[in-house]
Amino acid sequence: MNSKKNYYEILKVSPLASPSTIKKSYQRLARIHHPDKNPNSPSAAEMFKQINEAYQILSDNFKRKEFDRQIKKEKQKEEKKKNPFTPMYESYNSYAHFSGQAMPAHSSPHPSTTITPNSGQSPSNNSNPDSSSPKKDSFSSIKEFFTSSSSATPPQQDCGQIKISLEEACLGAKKSIALKVRRKGTVKTEKFNIRIPPGAKEGEKVKARNNQTDKSNENLYVSVIYKEHPLFQVEGANVLVNLPVPFTKAILGGEVEIPTVRGQVSFQLPPGTHGGHVIQLKGQGFPLSAKSKQRGNMLITVMLDIPSDFSKEEKSWIRAIHNRNQLCPKVAEFDIKTKLLLKNRNK
Repeated sequence: MNSKKNYYEILKVSPLASPSTIKKSYQRLARIHHPDKNPNSPSAAEMFKQINEAYQILSDNFKRKEFDRQIKKEKQKEEKKKNPFTPMYESYNSYAHFSGQAMPAHSSPHPSTTITPNSGQSPSNNSNPDSSSPKKDSFSSIKEFFTSSSSATPPQQDCGQIKISLEEACLGAKKSIALKVRRKGTVKTEKFNIRIPPGAKEGEKVKARNNQTDKSNENLYVSVIYKEHPLFQVEGANVLVNLPVPFTKAILGGEVEIPTVRGQVSFQLPPGTHGGHVIQLKGQGFPLSAKSKQRGNMLITVMLDIPSDFSKEEKSWIRAIHNRNQLCPKVAEFDIKTKLLLKNRNK
């Protein structure tokens, strides 16, 4: 297992993605980057290899947990390199918290993740017996020190996940969720309001607000998870969909209606459309950012659909035009490549 490769990025999924989402993304990318579909691309084989390697890891629960553990370990190492003074602050915070036992009960400090002295004084400055300031002032200054420290921004807390539809993720939404929070040593379930910004990505963290208690100093966040959509998939700001089309309409062309994340649209299918052809509807995808008016596109992959049963008359008609298969360009191209392949093997 190579932890230097980000298998989630290779499969273009969130670290919180479900197994079904991972499998769908793998199947789609494997079709796109398969070497047989990219004979003139030298990088296709390598990309296809990486996609398979990523799926082998992320589809196995044990291997995925081990990969997540390695990623987390590497992130912790990077954070330590960026902030080498973290251990000192942790030690100081621990000292300050336990030193509260020597203080009067009414001035006990509240523990805080980050302590930032604003007066340049430390608790040990008053230990000098020759100090001119009385002992009472010593406790007062320490109380002020911890009061100012406790007013710092509280650390961000991850409180769970919220599942939303792709439509809600694209357009934005207001949701409510019940979360378990600790209040005065007891765990309570409270309702929180959450505003989903337009274009919310899977794995993005959004703030939970409790209007009843109005605790504005709380930093409670939940992670966005996409519900499995019956039709759509998301790749960046683009929405992907497979569109089954009757083979007769693919031959003759015609108007097609299709849903998008923003509503219903129609477009003209060109005559002679082949299976696998991708049609792009501009501006029917996700916003590029929460405040951007620009949107991604909707990418429609045409899939030819054939009836499962034909009448005798219909089969007779199909046999009459069967010889026209030699005029099909993709069939003709495939036949030429097959003959060249077999010819080269026999040399």
